[in-house]
Amino acid sequence: MKRTEFSEADTAEVAEIANRLKSYKSHFATCHCTGLPVFNQMKEIMGEQLTYVRSGDEVVVEY
Repeated sequence: MKRTEFSEADTAEVAEIANRLKSYKSHFATCHCTGLPVFNQMKEIMGEQLTYVRSGDEVVVEY
């Protein structure tokens, strides 16, 4: 998470990462370290493949 405004390069990098992650048959989770602005941008690209984990949430990993 950045404490300053995101540049166009930052936004493009986030989009590139989200698109790369979307290509995997996996589910991903972010938390407060990512920040909501970046999570929201990634969620638009990744849809149901991305979840926001909050304090106290439980994450179940299945093989």
